[in-house]
Amino acid sequence: MCVLGEGNGEGVIEFKEALVKHFRVRGNVAIGKVRKRTDRGRWALAHAMADMEFRVGVEVGSLFGDSAELWCSVNPQLKLTCVDPYGNYFGRRRQSEHDAVYQATRERLSKFNVTMVRKTSFDAVGDFQNGSLDFVHIDADHSFDGVIVDLVTWAPKVRKGGLIFLHDYFSLKWKGATQAIDAYVLAHRIYPWYATPDITPTIFWEQT
Repeated sequence: MCVLGEGNGEGVIEFKEALVKHFRVRGNVAIGKVRKRTDRGRWALAHAMADMEFRVGVEVGSLFGDSAELWCSVNPQLKLTCVDPYGNYFGRRRQSEHDAVYQATRERLSKFNVTMVRKTSFDAVGDFQNGSLDFVHIDADHSFDGVIVDLVTWAPKVRKGGLIFLHDYFSLKWKGATQAIDAYVLAHRIYPWYATPDITPTIFWEQT
């Protein structure tokens, strides 16, 4: 059973060691070792980042705060910035509906060291210096163009040895996101990269 902060008492470790500790790797597939029925890979990734003593990260696209709560509950020392405009997407036409989701998410994450930035990804990225983040989690505009822009603009913000990861990889619902990620890793010669076999997979790699 996962507990808050589990695996974070043995000192900082590097990515390769954290990968072996928290995942069973089969080629590019990273199967989380944690005892969870769903999203095992994302839980394992959270514990790996805690062991690597990640302290500063950004989540691009937060919606209900599911991922943000996961990263922060496993790593209480994390200072997380959640970037989301809470505007017209996911079929909600009324701004009042987005405002209600924003307020609920803000309340949900209030017990953590979370700063919510109500901006678009493109408007917010300039607020961060290159190499200033331990990780960025991209889970925003799932179109091909949206994912490419997010990768191109946010990847440089992550320091060497940090992690870049994206949610909903290889999802039939979000084909554009998968195509964009495949194109990016190929064009930038990123290897190795890893993907979790969760219901909604996460792809991740170390910044070099």
